[in-house]
Amino acid sequence: MKKVILCIIGIFYVIGMNAEKFNYHFNSVPLSEALSRMAEENPTLNLNFIYDELDSYITSVKINSDNLYDALRKAIGLNPVSVIKKGDGYYVEALQHGKYEYHGKLIGAGGEPIAAATVLLLARNDSTVITYGFSDDEGRFKIPCDVSGVIGKFTCLGYKPIQRNLDNFVVGTIVMNENVIRLNQVIISSDPVIRKIDRQIITPNEQQRRVSSNGINLILALNLPRISVSMLNNTICIDGQDVVQLRINGVEVSNEEVLALNPREILKVEYIDNPGFQYGGVKAVMNYVVKYRMAGGNINGDFTQAANYGGWGGYNLAARYNTEKSMLSAVVNLERRDNDWIRENEEIYHFTDKTITNKEIGSKTPFKYNQLKTSLRYVWQEADKQMLSVNFRNYYKDEPNSYADRNSILYQGEQEYRIFDNTATKLNVPSLDLYYQLNLPYKQKLYFDLVGSYLDSRDRHS
Repeated sequence: MKKVILCIIGIFYVIGMNAEKFNYHFNSVPLSEALSRMAEENPTLNLNFIYDELDSYITSVKINSDNLYDALRKAIGLNPVSVIKKGDGYYVEALQHGKYEYHGKLIGAGGEPIAAATVLLLARNDSTVITYGFSDDEGRFKIPCDVSGVIGKFTCLGYKPIQRNLDNFVVGTIVMNENVIRLNQVIISSDPVIRKIDRQIITPNEQQRRVSSNGINLILALNLPRISVSMLNNTICIDGQDVVQLRINGVEVSNEEVLALNPREILKVEYIDNPGFQYGGVKAVMNYVVKYRMAGGNINGDFTQAANYGGWGGYNLAARYNTEKSMLSAVVNLERRDNDWIRENEEIYHFTDKTITNKEIGSKTPFKYNQLKTSLRYVWQEADKQMLSVNFRNYYKDEPNSYADRNSILYQGEQEYRIFDNTATKLNVPSLDLYYQLNLPYKQKLYFDLVGSYLDSRDRHS
């Protein structure tokens, strides 16, 4: 009997010891130092990072967690640093690499240091965000970035924003003046932006909804950091290149389905800039939280036609019908291109005994395709308990003339070569997506997502 009691006590002791595996309190210490301490005190962890790369970032946080990924995210905080899990290893790296860094100090008009100010480094050609950082308790900032000649934007609550051209990496001391605003009326309202470790939850205001016609350009009105919206292609990207994964009420959807959303039905937008593994390794996720009507429906369209190119256009038509717990929607999107372009190229090769010049003079080369995307979706949802989504999609593309086609004459010395290159493609991809979500107690969720697709691709090259 005593052995049994001793075993039970031992089990509870082990559970108590492992319940809080990561317990730290960092106060204005370099991120590299914090990660080194976590790695040294937990030798079984497979934690990988470059010490000097993270030495410029400061962390102040209290960690009390038994999950390594959660502990790492808390240690990183709002710093522009990502954490990726591959196999049993964790890789922590900065968004910007390099041996140079912009450093300086922010002070107020009275000489007081300005802490927690945001420092954005923008490209001079299009003002896109290259990287960012924050000032410490003494107003100092150090931001790794090898791009020289940027725009520095300094903002802090209670101070007037400052924007300056930074021609070298030594910024010096920046003086920020207080932004004194006289209020005629005080209105108490909730914060439209809720910031968490891995996401921002934004509630669009009435003006942002009014100036938006769909779910894509609503993101443009929200003006989110690191996010760019192409109204030409109806795409949302992060850091100017990686496409953002789109979801509606947690279910992954296509651009065309988001294009069909009515902004007035969007309760909030979850901008997940550091998504977990459940999202498939993407860099960012935009989840639209939508409250559907209990009855009724609507039809809407979004049509774009180029005035100077008659063969360029994009047309989106969507319809939706709601009844109690069910919703049925259909989306049809047609995109067409029918234009000409001319390729011209000159290459010069220098050898020890001669120089060869290749000059390519192009003729009009057609670029043409018709692309049709269709979606038929059924959603059954029981309040905050469970949801079933059945989505059938079909993607069809007929491209008789690709953008890489060539129709030109190549001159090489006295030789003349006729170049003709054409690729024709036909593509048809039907797919079926079955998604089920069950909400469990204590904010736990259970997901099932089954996707099946068929690819029919035919190419002809001449």
